Amino acid sequence: MCQGSAVVLKVEPLPLMNDAVCTWDFNNADSVIGSGCGPYQVFYTNPGIYYPSVVIQKPLCNDTVSRTVSGTVTVNPQPITHASVLSVNCPGVPVTLAASSSLPNGSPGGIHSNYWFYDEGFPTDGLFVEPAFTSAGHHLANFVAVSDSGCRDTSTVDVQILDAPQLTFNCNVLSGCAPVTMQFNDHSTFPGQP
Repeated sequence: MCQGSAVVLKVEPLPLMNDAVCTWDFNNADSVIGSGCGPYQVFYTNPGIYYPSVVIQKPLCNDTVSRTVSGTVTVNPQPITHASVLSVNCPGVPVTLAASSSLPNGSPGGIHSNYWFYDEGFPTDGLFVEPAFTSAGHHLANFVAVSDSGCRDTSTVDVQILDAPQLTFNCNVLSGCAPVTMQFNDHSTFPGQP
């Protein structure tokens, strides 16, 4: 299981447990939701190995039968991700996105895969990618890292794609005899630019 996920603990079969009393030891769980013989949703915040157990007591004839059951829960660490936008461009021109991923120091295992997905286009594998968005505006790019144990983390960045500049020039003199002095005026606009 991954850090931050819930493990479900319960005693079965429940129809035979009608008058049973269950006493749980969740082995340092951070949060527990449930009652009686279960089911319980148990959350462990820190990675590690935990040993929850339950003592089941059931009246039988004129006696009480007691049994202890224990198990092992392994909580794997979440990857740590960071993503950033290294360049901004116009529609159709690739932008550069960069990311990093790792497991917390001292954690066993490693990163199994890294990939990006966007609101335009297809997922792309890798830490450094250069997608070309087709429309101007703000786009979301999501970077995902998946550990060997299947745990994942996502970082999201806002990618601004600028409107293409509108180039407009005019000239104060359209014809004349040499020597002619011409002045060109730039009326270009750069939408999205200050």
